[in-house]
Amino acid sequence: MYFSYIAEKTYKAVRLELFSVSLAKSIVVMLQFQLWKKLLVVMVAVLGIIFALPNLIGGDDGTRTDFLPGKQINLGLDLQGGSHLLLRVDVVAVKQERLENLGQTLRREFRSEKIRFSGLAVANETVSLQIRNPDDV
Repeated sequence: MYFSYIAEKTYKAVRLELFSVSLAKSIVVMLQFQLWKKLLVVMVAVLGIIFALPNLIGGDDGTRTDFLPGKQINLGLDLQGGSHLLLRVDVVAVKQERLENLGQTLRREFRSEKIRFSGLAVANETVSLQIRNPDDV
């Protein structure tokens, strides 16, 4: 009984080893490409590197890259080292817009409260209106 257990274990180990060897051979065989395909990949990679060289060698310091094919890529502000934003506020326009919004709010609130008014106007940085019946307030 002991002998059959060892023989079975040895048989499984040998079978597993043969399987792993055949698998490794099949992987090696699968990765074999034709010579022209290998050369094509190498040529495309070399051409890509040659056309990218003006970006690696040339610069703003005056080095000449006229002998290389391709053009140097112009980088945007964000890739050149950041950008600077300058924001300005038109204060007069903001004041006028806020006054107009205030006038619309007064109109809406007075109508919802049923307060009668007339002559709602926005002029000279003021909002003016006349209340028809002072008892409504």
